[in-house]
Amino acid sequence: MKVGDLVEEVEAVRMALGTKGDSCWECGVRDVPLHQHHPVPRSRGGKRTITLCEPCHSKAHHRKKNMNTSRLVREGMARIKKADPNKKFGNPDIEKAIMIGRKVRQENARQFNEKIGSLVAELTKNQKLSYKALAETLNSLGVKTRRGCLWNSHNLRRAILSRGSPLIEAQNVEAVKNESR
Repeated sequence: MKVGDLVEEVEAVRMALGTKGDSCWECGVRDVPLHQHHPVPRSRGGKRTITLCEPCHSKAHHRKKNMNTSRLVREGMARIKKADPNKKFGNPDIEKAIMIGRKVRQENARQFNEKIGSLVAELTKNQKLSYKALAETLNSLGVKTRRGCLWNSHNLRRAILSRGSPLIEAQNVEAVKNESR
């Protein structure tokens, strides 16, 4: 089947269901992100969709309390297992996937810590600040940690040390010593 034929088929289904896909089928709202909802879940053989806004889509999945995600996943997996008892679920090369994921997280952390290190270097260029003072400054500037949390002296120190900047470390060690006196 050609792409044009598929587009026409999808359009015909949407027309039959009373929507062209540019508004919510349930409440009619427009100009909001829309979801494609399967009135009959795919795990139960459903193929057609209707367009719903996020609030209506949420209501559709909780209206009768019989369509929670874990139940649908279990039903789908059971159907697949019944069709092919030898079917293996999961990644057959999980160790490789774990290593790739670890490398990506480490690289993301390294890049983030480089940016934070540069910002800290700029903040400490003219004055010596303790980790606590630097963390408070970053928080007051609205700079969050990589996980979206507030800075404290401990996580800031780890970010700076992982960057390997002995100059900043030496400046801050001296500032912490002076602050604790």
